[in-house]
Amino acid sequence: MGINSELKDEMCREIDIIVNSAATTRFDERYDTAIRTNVLGAMHVLKFSKQCSKLMMLLHVSTAYACGEKEGLILEKPLNYGEMLNGSSHLDIDVEQKLVEEALKDLQDRNATEKEVTLAMRVLVNQYNLFLPSHRTMDTFIVGYGKGKQKLAMGGRETITDVIPANMVVNSVIAAMVAHRNPSSRIAVYHISSSRRNQIKIDDFIRIGIEYFKKNPWIDKRGKPIKVKKFHLLDSMDSLHKYIAIHYMPSLKILKWANFILCQHLQIRHTNLQRRINHTIRLAELYKPYAFFKGM
Repeated sequence: MGINSELKDEMCREIDIIVNSAATTRFDERYDTAIRTNVLGAMHVLKFSKQCSKLMMLLHVSTAYACGEKEGLILEKPLNYGEMLNGSSHLDIDVEQKLVEEALKDLQDRNATEKEVTLAMRVLVNQYNLFLPSHRTMDTFIVGYGKGKQKLAMGGRETITDVIPANMVVNSVIAAMVAHRNPSSRIAVYHISSSRRNQIKIDDFIRIGIEYFKKNPWIDKRGKPIKVKKFHLLDSMDSLHKYIAIHYMPSLKILKWANFILCQHLQIRHTNLQRRINHTIRLAELYKPYAFFKGM
């Protein structure tokens, strides 16, 4: 935890409530970071809590979208230790840690740069198709659209978005802490919100965002309001590939030939555009299970 033994002892004597809010919320997080935070982080907090003599409660705030790619009404079912959501395999955390350690050692032996290490750790998630629940909120798209930089997103129009105001989460957490302040071995699970009622679909979310920024435009650094553009929703991976083929691939091909004619003087621009296209497709693949989520 980055603290000395004296402070740790004092914390163990004085702490009576622990709140652990999970977890890293990047879809393309480094695998070693995701393992340490999403998996081992909760375990370390649990071990620490058992050393606190005055502890009345350990409250763990779970991530959203931790039910895989199921469809329909999804009921709360406690998972058994090591059980995978797909039911086809068993998760051995020691094996996962060994995988990370071996990959890092191999990269160190090859004197890989920090950028190469980061890329390799992110690739591990896709390569081994590992389940690490995490959900990045929609704030990135909202802010990007308001600033006039984001005018495109991918998702099903009828997909239900599990969004909830932060103040409702905080108030519910505080209420749960008060209700269970006395020590108990019983585990209580609270669902703050459900997508069965008062549903907000992606189409609704986009409409609300457009209306909001038309009435309350983002003010740029020069003090001028930013006029939002028409928003496009791509409702399939095929539509994304078509959009890229029409709007970006011609520019990439022109840059490729111009770079050849000009003796590689445009190599950086060509490489950057190629990376942007690849990065967009990769992010779309990562977001696809959630952008087209059919559960509630």
